[in-house]
Amino acid sequence: MTRNKLGCGTGFGRRTLHVEQLERRAMLAGNVSASVSGGSLIIRGDNADNGVVISQTGPGSYLVTGIDTAGGPTTINGDPDATFTGVTGSFDVDLKKGDDLFGMLGDIANLGVIDVEAEEECGLGLSFGSGSGGGSASGDIAAVVVPGNLTIRMGDGLDQVALYVDVGGQTSVDTGNQDDAVFIDDSTFGGNLLVQTGKGADSVCVVESDMSGLLNVQTGDGEDSVHATEFAALAVVVNTGNQSDGVELTSFDVDTTITIVTGSGNDGVDVSDFLAGQGTGPHGVPGGGAVTITTGDGNDGVSMSGFDASAVTINAGNGNNGISVEDAEIFTDQNGNQTFDGNNEAPGPLAIVTGKNGDGVSIESVTAGTVTASLGAGNDGISIEDLLLAFSLVVDTGTGNDAAAISDVTSGGSIVITMGSGNDSLSLSTLTTPHLVANGGPGTDEFSSDLSIFANGHYDRSAEGVPDVTVVLFEIFPA
Repeated sequence: MTRNKLGCGTGFGRRTLHVEQLERRAMLAGNVSASVSGGSLIIRGDNADNGVVISQTGPGSYLVTGIDTAGGPTTINGDPDATFTGVTGSFDVDLKKGDDLFGMLGDIANLGVIDVEAEEECGLGLSFGSGSGGGSASGDIAAVVVPGNLTIRMGDGLDQVALYVDVGGQTSVDTGNQDDAVFIDDSTFGGNLLVQTGKGADSVCVVESDMSGLLNVQTGDGEDSVHATEFAALAVVVNTGNQSDGVELTSFDVDTTITIVTGSGNDGVDVSDFLAGQGTGPHGVPGGGAVTITTGDGNDGVSMSGFDASAVTINAGNGNNGISVEDAEIFTDQNGNQTFDGNNEAPGPLAIVTGKNGDGVSIESVTAGTVTASLGAGNDGISIEDLLLAFSLVVDTGTGNDAAAISDVTSGGSIVITMGSGNDSLSLSTLTTPHLVANGGPGTDEFSSDLSIFANGHYDRSAEGVPDVTVVLFEIFPA
């Protein structure tokens, strides 16, 4: 399908990913040492507040500038800045403890753009200041070329990292514990990008960037937000740890898998406008585009819309959860037209599990191989509309007073609905399937449909001599 930017569905809230400017401690700024060793640029801070920006002055030539922090100005080898040439390898940065600022962009004159773009694109309030070039620049900001690997260690503290880079090798950003912010824009990574923020209320935002390897964000426990948009990667892993977190991934392509784990807490996950395993990622190889979202216990919201993927699994755990999946084709594209046409394109599964408590699930406008929904114990509701399935639809609402409405479903295999114990209601309309089974379970249950069925029993509606509709354990059949 052609990718479309859509909303996060109806009736399901999600965490707003706006982050206020971090409050910084009043400490003395420090002196940072910088040197070149074996072609690599080495930068070492101290345990005071350090502010450092790396810019590029030519091939293999870099300017390292000290900038003001809450504690005052930072010096580089005792001076305001220092230039280094002959850099042909990796960058190794360790600023140690303190409330540190670390940035990389092509021209130091554009320093003021960092705060502006971080606010406009991610809602982040950063503190890099205006620089000599003011707060705007025409076009994309030039990146700093890192020939080898890029390793950044910020240590514990209220840290901020802003990167406009072109890295030839692997990239690792570790901000340590406390409340940190990482902003990455207009960047290219030749290997994996790993961002680790440790414990604290952390924010990570990746915009308009490409990773030849894995995009891996690990924020640890705390009320964290992760936002990534307009990117491409081999695969994506996001793990925000426990407490109430927000994850928003939009407008992207991946070669293989997407894995999101938010742990316990009241979490919000919004994944939209993407292609996974469809041959549109950085390596252009179709297949293996499985999406797995696990939110753990808590009152969670998961929204997925406007996407193609090979398979989707959502496990929301215990809690009052809301899940919405809409406008999706779950298959592997083999001919590059981003449309499921059945030409050696195997449709894949959509599986949803919500656990205990009252859950709401909406599935709309989905093409897939199979759809299964298991809602567990609690008073649950599920709405299913406009599905095209190669194989089967299986719904189990579990114990509780549940409501299910299913309409406009075409399935190449069976449709099986099990309502479980409780006073349940089931509404069916416009179903095409070789075999329908509806089981109301114990309780006072209501069955309504456009099938002209007003009693439990086995029905041969196709007149082929064998039952193709089975309705059992319902007590109410509205006229």
